[in-house]
Amino acid sequence: MGDKLLKNEDKLIYLFSRLEISESGLKEIKDALSKPLDFKRLKDTAAKQQVYQFLYYNLNKLGLNALIPAKILDEAKSAYYANLARNLALEREVSLISEKAEAKGVSFIPFRGISMIYGVYNNPGLRQMADIDILIKPEDSSGIKNILLEMGYREYDSKGHSMDDGSITSFSKKISGNLTIFIEPHTMIASPRPYKIELPHLWKRSVQVNIDNKKILILSKEDMILSISLHLRRHTRRLILKSIIDVAEILNAGKNTLDWNYIIKYAGDNSMASSLYLSLYLAKELLGATAPSDTMNRVKPNRIKDFLIRMAVNRHNFFYLQTWRGTLLRLLIFDTFKDFIYYLWRIVFLKIIFKTKTPAVIPKNKSETIKK
Repeated sequence: MGDKLLKNEDKLIYLFSRLEISESGLKEIKDALSKPLDFKRLKDTAAKQQVYQFLYYNLNKLGLNALIPAKILDEAKSAYYANLARNLALEREVSLISEKAEAKGVSFIPFRGISMIYGVYNNPGLRQMADIDILIKPEDSSGIKNILLEMGYREYDSKGHSMDDGSITSFSKKISGNLTIFIEPHTMIASPRPYKIELPHLWKRSVQVNIDNKKILILSKEDMILSISLHLRRHTRRLILKSIIDVAEILNAGKNTLDWNYIIKYAGDNSMASSLYLSLYLAKELLGATAPSDTMNRVKPNRIKDFLIRMAVNRHNFFYLQTWRGTLLRLLIFDTFKDFIYYLWRIVFLKIIFKTKTPAVIPKNKSETIKK
């Protein structure tokens, strides 16, 4: 299907959702803005995909502010600065945790949002974060918990509970009237679906960045790609553009420096080659980013599976992914049928096990007040 069938609002979101816009991209943006647009639909879709802040950032950067209604521009500007203020508050909190952790000999790596912001975006206003995910070594579980409790955080999961995603528990602290920070320490980078994820060199490959004048470890770009691919695998029924931008911008930033042998080896070792392929395919399909062709060929599935993936999700249906497509996609990203069978067995087994335990009391959503 050609782009002539792509809704104008959707096309604009794809064009704006990036750090750098080419001359041809600028021409396409101007052309799209010259046509009739449903700005409410544009705003609602961009907000749902957690990319609304890119609209203001790039309109302002390109000098195109006059081409959209003032109300939409003001709302996009507010979204950008609200996200910036929130992320700066999260940055300060990571810095404080780092100071306490260093004093007690505890190591941690903020991953997902923090790693992306300070390793790729270099702009805290552009990448949304719901919470702070931090990777810790199993032996530091009690240490990080004590640090957070000393800092005024409250634990809101049952003590000693080991979650399926590798988090040992979750913590929250109200910073101001409208800002509550949530921190989730993890002993693994992703849940075992179906196998435990083994990245033995992750800690050695981590890199230092300065966050609020503190040296903090973040993931290497190679491990970022693996982490995001694993995250997408878990959320095929509700994919959002924010995660695809992460992959695209890592590809753009590491065009000639990414260690693809490392990425492909550990994708294969962890039975996630199809998940990696999906991430790379979507970065190209939606945002025009590309990995080396030989890399794509090394993780590309067979023709039937590739066809089904491209049919299930593409630039025309990404914003309107029906449940059946998401379910099909979830099945397709298992590397082998054996992996799928083991996954089903594991899920059923876990449900039986956890039904025998007292369920953890977790808020329905992270905006709720946490009660003692």
